[in-house]
Amino acid sequence: MDASPARFIAFCLVSLLFTFAACENPLNNGGPPPPTHLTVEDATEWLKVQTSGTSGNPVKLVIDVDLGNMPWAVPQGNWLALLNAIDEAGKHVYLDLSASTMSGSIVFNPGKSTGAASNHPGMGKIVGLVLPDIAESIANGTTTQTGSTTNAISVTFRNFNNLRSISGAGIKNTGLNTFSELTSLVTVSFPAVTVIGERAFFECTNLATIDLQTATSIGHNAFRQTKISTANFPAVVEVSMAAFINCFNLVTASFPQATHIRIGAFSNSTSLATLYLPLATHIDEQAFQHSGISVLSLPEATNIGHLAFHNNRNLVTVNLPKVTTIGNEAFRDCARLSEVYIPKVQTIGQSTQDQNVMGTFHNCPALTRLTLGETPPSFPANYSHNEWRTFRGTTTASFTIRRPSASATLYDTWLAGNQAHFNNDAANIQFRNYP
Repeated sequence: MDASPARFIAFCLVSLLFTFAACENPLNNGGPPPPTHLTVEDATEWLKVQTSGTSGNPVKLVIDVDLGNMPWAVPQGNWLALLNAIDEAGKHVYLDLSASTMSGSIVFNPGKSTGAASNHPGMGKIVGLVLPDIAESIANGTTTQTGSTTNAISVTFRNFNNLRSISGAGIKNTGLNTFSELTSLVTVSFPAVTVIGERAFFECTNLATIDLQTATSIGHNAFRQTKISTANFPAVVEVSMAAFINCFNLVTASFPQATHIRIGAFSNSTSLATLYLPLATHIDEQAFQHSGISVLSLPEATNIGHLAFHNNRNLVTVNLPKVTTIGNEAFRDCARLSEVYIPKVQTIGQSTQDQNVMGTFHNCPALTRLTLGETPPSFPANYSHNEWRTFRGTTTASFTIRRPSASATLYDTWLAGNQAHFNNDAANIQFRNYP
């Protein structure tokens, strides 16, 4: 009887320790913390005794081995043995390889590009993956080109169809076509990355959280149709073609060093409301077509391309103090656009033989105030087709053009010679002079 209190106290302490371990390690199914620095043999035994292992409650494996010459040089390689162990256990895992090596390599290549080996069923059991700390890049997938269309031949992580998260402390280059169409992927963290390859996360339609802020380069279609809400890339100098196209959840885009936004970079990003591009000089065609911006301010921009902001239905004000050239249909169908400030503009629209092309400010019925500079801009010469007229669809009865007082005579002559661009209703346009 005398030992009972001591025995009871010891039992309570052990229970508390196990409870604390379970709280600290949500992947261990309420048991003690998973062992670390496992070999493949250790992992095999550990998996056998685990009662967890569903995709929602995976077994955590912390592996410390030489994975071998990846993907695998010989059938007995540790990476293949590890995949075999996972497959044979029939359990989903969160796989931490941060302490592992790869026979001196710095390229993580999880599978061959062709053949049965690339289809290993163990890959489909990996829910979370931490890459080896020594890995600096991920092996490229492969693509072919048919005209302007890029076709995926192999995707590096194609068979990881339950992978929800991936991270790698040392990854500097994601590789190209690495995670394309991996719809299970939700979270990516590569805090040292510099290069995000072409189509790296192409149509990863559930990818919502990224830690990639050190990137200096983003390849074309890299984030196409992902679920990210914020694109914050302080060091990127050029946003590639279609990099964020169809990102319907994207709300904020910040690129403080970017100077060039390529074709369709943010096209169809319909929720995009906040845009920070303080150094951007060139905005290519369709770059922000169908986006959600309400206030546009690009202090250094000089060139705005064809259809660049077409159908931005929330756009109200445009401030482009250094722009000299604006392409056809750049602001077409911006139904709420009311004020445009372009004091340096020299050319609005370009001549074309394409009768499908419309005017730069076509169908902007709310546009009432336009600020121009010392010299009136030129318009396309071939405006015989009604749709080519620069301001067709504006309400000229309430339209005001602000001009420098010293240029009043120049503007009177200019307006008389360009009435067609103002719906042949120049008499209703009001001029207001500024110093």
